[in-house]
Amino acid sequence: MCDCPPKLETSQWLTLTVDKYDPSCPAGECAVLASLDIPDEYQSCYTHYSLSYRVYDSYGLLSDLVDFPLSSTLLPPSGTGFGLPNCITAGSTIQIAMRLFADGSTDDYCEIISDYVFCERIELIERPEACTPDNLLDLWSDPPDKVIVTLNGCEYWVSYVHRKTADGNQDVQMTLVEIDGPCLNVNTDEAVFQEALATAIADIISNKANWEPQVGDAVKCVDIWRVIQNSCWSTWTCSNLVEGEEFYVYLPCTS
Repeated sequence: MCDCPPKLETSQWLTLTVDKYDPSCPAGECAVLASLDIPDEYQSCYTHYSLSYRVYDSYGLLSDLVDFPLSSTLLPPSGTGFGLPNCITAGSTIQIAMRLFADGSTDDYCEIISDYVFCERIELIERPEACTPDNLLDLWSDPPDKVIVTLNGCEYWVSYVHRKTADGNQDVQMTLVEIDGPCLNVNTDEAVFQEALATAIADIISNKANWEPQVGDAVKCVDIWRVIQNSCWSTWTCSNLVEGEEFYVYLPCTS
């Protein structure tokens, strides 16, 4: 039971967020918040942790780095308070990696790598998605779901959100795509996003109740799906916290 689960499962344990309105940070900066929620069946497996993080500035350049320490630290009972920077500047992006240990040993560990989180500039307006009609009261899924997309021998990590609206529509939007360096030019961006969208919709139909079409339905046209198209995507070149290999991150533009 104490074997480390697959990355897709452990990534759900660690939540990293930023808050651009937190009064504890100076104007133009975001508070950094992390929480760890280990499932009950793994609670007894891990007692200690170590942490590494990277902060990239608005140009995608590394501005702050803390590598894994040589020793581990006792996990806080609250699941929060992991020694992260209190605030990061607007336009910065942060990612953390956490290693979980049993009884303080550093020989064997379970590693979790968070999503990238972006600190928006305070003056940016969070506009509603351009749906007609807009569904301002219908909330998106939180946290985003994650799928692995395979295309021509390359794997892409894709995060997406979804919602069912009060007027009967089924909406989906991609929020993050990660591409390993060697796969950057193997497939066109259009092909990757099309395959990611198809994979996300198949994942929803297979795992969410009451979404059309139902698994096993005869092939039919379902005209209640809406795909939120982002006006543009921002791209970062990053390095893996562990292996040091380059990979690329696509995030929707915010203005």
